[in-house]
Amino acid sequence: MSYRILCLSLLILATCGCADAPDSNLYSELPGPSQPRAEVDWSPDPSFAADVEPIIASQGQTEDNAGQEESDNTAPNDDGENGNPVAELPGTPEHEDQPAREIKLLVPHKRFLKDRRTGALRVSYDDIDLLKVLNMEPVPEGAPQHFPEWLSQLDGQRIVIRGFMFPTFVFEGVTDFGLARDNGICCFVNEPKAYDMIEVMMAEGTSTKYIQGRPFDVEGVFRIDPLSGDENTLDRVYRIEDAAVVQ
Repeated sequence: MSYRILCLSLLILATCGCADAPDSNLYSELPGPSQPRAEVDWSPDPSFAADVEPIIASQGQTEDNAGQEESDNTAPNDDGENGNPVAELPGTPEHEDQPAREIKLLVPHKRFLKDRRTGALRVSYDDIDLLKVLNMEPVPEGAPQHFPEWLSQLDGQRIVIRGFMFPTFVFEGVTDFGLARDNGICCFVNEPKAYDMIEVMMAEGTSTKYIQGRPFDVEGVFRIDPLSGDENTLDRVYRIEDAAVVQ
């Protein structure tokens, strides 16, 4: 019992002593730094910027040079430097003079049906396509000498063929015109082959209107009538005379 009283007495004395003690004894201040704190300067270092800028410029120049070198390596040149072959693009002068195909007969026999309306022979552009009939490209001046008998015998026959009217300078009273194989043949679009255009001469005293953008039938006398062009080739192979437009 006396031990408990002693411990309680000591606790009371310690508490009273802490309450009477000044604050300075409870919390002691830390000693100050021996030197004043240096302020940090966050501005860029001029020497560092000087080192970095040339590197960036060098990298950009390297990328540009790499692109230029790649362009130089892939571009065609006359002497094929850097071991690269000289590139040739279609349509360049090197490809304009293509070797002529070997002429050979591909369609030895052919028969034509009669048109029910006119009684004339029904002929299509595929029938008189010299590339399909004779493997002929380009069409030389002596082309008719290679024609099969069935094609030569069409000369002087009345035929009916379907095509498009080549643009004319008049819209009324058209007495002659070009009959094109398709609507895409024009001097501003595709250059027609010699067998893709037929000169049509209307029957005497008759005419037609300009027919734009739609196919129609022409009936008349078929003629093999070559017209010479440039470089020993033909500009035209066929003609139709005494013609009428069949609507």
